[in-house]
Amino acid sequence: MGLLQFFRKGNQSKAEKHPTRTEKDRWPSAYEIADQLGLRGYQFQYFDVCQNIWKTRVPRSGQASTLQGEMLRQAEKLRNEARDNGNLNWDDDFSWFCDFLKETFKESGVFEQDQLNQLLTVLETIKKTGEYAADFNTGHIPEEEVDPDKIAYVEDDLYNFIEDGIALFSMKNPEDIPYHANEFIHR
Repeated sequence: MGLLQFFRKGNQSKAEKHPTRTEKDRWPSAYEIADQLGLRGYQFQYFDVCQNIWKTRVPRSGQASTLQGEMLRQAEKLRNEARDNGNLNWDDDFSWFCDFLKETFKESGVFEQDQLNQLLTVLETIKKTGEYAADFNTGHIPEEEVDPDKIAYVEDDLYNFIEDGIALFSMKNPEDIPYHANEFIHR
């Protein structure tokens, strides 16, 4: 039996069983995703709605008491972490924000399927960039292998798109929806 047949029988080398970090991370950057989705340069459509939510439903510190306020607070936390910190402080709270927003959008019944898919893709992409940054920041990705475009998405367009989704959610749900603070969230 030749060496190639030996490997095909399931006796893979360690390298084949565990792909290198660069092989595992062959996914498009958030910049490429923004281009693919046609969201590069996206401008707020509902800035005034978001500004109102921020002023009336987001506290100066801590979690909001309404779902609408908490969604916007989380989206701004994601934006600020990327833009201000390059995702240097990415942790489970930020990943949870992405998952929470995705689930809330999915369950809302507010969005057409295309827009919902875009929102979910954007949030998944932001989560991937943050987790990639966390892997780099903790030494799991060597500096010589890091792709700087995958560490943080620092343009406003994708965050504006998410926040427009929150504005649409809020316009369809104008009454405050109670939100109970999660004790495991520290951001």
